Amino acid sequence: MSLLPANLMARHFAPVLGCLLFAGCGSADNFATAPVKGVVTCKGQPVSGGTINFSPITMGKDGLAGKPASGTVGTDGTFILTTYHDNDGAVVGKHRVIYSLPSTDGPVPKFPCANSAPIEVEVKAGSNDLKIEF
Repeated sequence: MSLLPANLMARHFAPVLGCLLFAGCGSADNFATAPVKGVVTCKGQPVSGGTINFSPITMGKDGLAGKPASGTVGTDGTFILTTYHDNDGAVVGKHRVIYSLPSTDGPVPKFPCANSAPIEVEVKAGSNDLKIEF
């Protein structure tokens, strides 16, 4: 009985071993998300359009903070966040919130409610209905 030469084994089994190792590493959507919707306001009035971004700041699994979430702000100031799949929300934990004005072809308008201090919110397990006040 003869054994396979070492170089033949390496050529055939190395790719299989590599696939098994990478499959065990998991994927980016290991972080639990919770549904997040809400309204963005400026001086108590809903903003019209733009984008809202939630960037995780809480350290999660393996020292990672998680993937940021974003949502389109409607003309009534409302938004629903997406992280991995449409409207799945944001990673559970603390987030820094950034609002971006709608795109324009002309000069960029000044946002009357620009904050010098960053806004932070906490996304909790379960549904989250937030009011983001600038």
